[in-house]
Amino acid sequence: MNEKSLPIAMIFLSFLIAGTILLMQGVYAIEEIQDCAVIIVSSYDPDNNEHEKAERYYSYLIDQGLDEDRVIFLSFNVSGIGVDGYSNISGIGSAFSEIEMLCTSCDRLSVYISDHVPPPMSNSSHFVFIDGNITFSDMDDVMGSIESSHTDIYVGGIHSGRSGNHLRGGDRTVICSMKGYQDIDPDQFALVRGLEDPTSDTNNDGKVSFVEAYWKEVENLSGTGQDPVLLI
Repeated sequence: MNEKSLPIAMIFLSFLIAGTILLMQGVYAIEEIQDCAVIIVSSYDPDNNEHEKAERYYSYLIDQGLDEDRVIFLSFNVSGIGVDGYSNISGIGSAFSEIEMLCTSCDRLSVYISDHVPPPMSNSSHFVFIDGNITFSDMDDVMGSIESSHTDIYVGGIHSGRSGNHLRGGDRTVICSMKGYQDIDPDQFALVRGLEDPTSDTNNDGKVSFVEAYWKEVENLSGTGQDPVLLI
């Protein structure tokens, strides 16, 4: 190699290295934020308590850095913070379809369902929404269509524990706010309360996990007669 070609080779190599670094940074940036979430509040909530808890969860996710475009929030109260539409059958189907397209190879999927309908509707094998019902097994199939390394599922409301065994399995963590035979109203389980409490961080890694929030709520509800359920 002559004296003139050496600088040219070095310049080319420098550009090649710089381009590779930029490409790697782009890949890491894409892979770094891969979380997605679906929040659904059913039609029955006369005190707006369940909707407010869902709003808190939405705000919590955004505060944690999740992009608003990667959170779909459906409720009977469409004037709420962050709400994208009504919690009807078509809206729920569209929500999961959109998440499926947005979150290919999703790192962590979060599904939050509040179905606080009164008995006897709650004492069944389906979720009750504004214009119809979705069976637990159908909801399981819908969530299964989304590729994610892990899925956190929270189900709140009267008899919420009835859905747990239908939704568990694979790389899923399922929290139900009460056992399947319990019909406690109002539902006292507050997921965000546990997530935001620094004392929930029992392994001292500086962040509160979904499961750590669950155990904090078990502690908070001790003596109330409400028994949450955890399925891993």
